[in-house]
Formats: sequence, structure tokens, C-alpha cells
Amino acid sequence: MRDENDRITFRFRRSDNGRMETLTLTAEEFLRRFLQHVLPRGFQGVRYFGWMAPAAKARWEGVLALNLFSPEAGHQITGENERVV
Repeated sequence: MRDENDRITFRFRRSDNGRMETLTLTAEEFLRRFLQHVLPRGFQGVRYFGWMAPAAKARWEGVLALNLFSPEAGHQITGENERVV
């Protein structure tokens, strides 16, 4: 990251191809883009809350297994509480 003459230069990773790129923005535009990622006080980030939380992974895998259930194949659901359907 570099700051020269009211311009900020920084590196970032592109989400579409994973390559690192360099971008130069005015300080005002850099702060505007950065602050779009800051949540207001009291708000909770979605990925850390509810069904997307890491603690809910086992439950979510169970829901996915039910979604893929096929009675003809005698599909088994495994997880915290193992059971055969």
C-alpha cells in the first residue's frame, strides 16, 4: 500500500481469476469503498450468524442430505446423531 499526492495505491486479489492486481484511487474513493464493508454498530455479519455460522455446519449438512434422499437407494444420513432411514 502506498500514499502519494492524495492517491492510494494498493494490491488486491481478483475474485474471478484469483490474480493479484494493483489499483490507484483518490483517498476519498478509497475510503468510500473501504467503508462499504464496515457494518453499523450492533449489526452482525451474516456469515457468522444463523445457518451460515461455522457451528451450524453439521445441521446444514443434515439438511442437504435430506434434500438428496432417495428411498429406492436406502440412503443413509450420518451426522451428530447417526440414523438409518
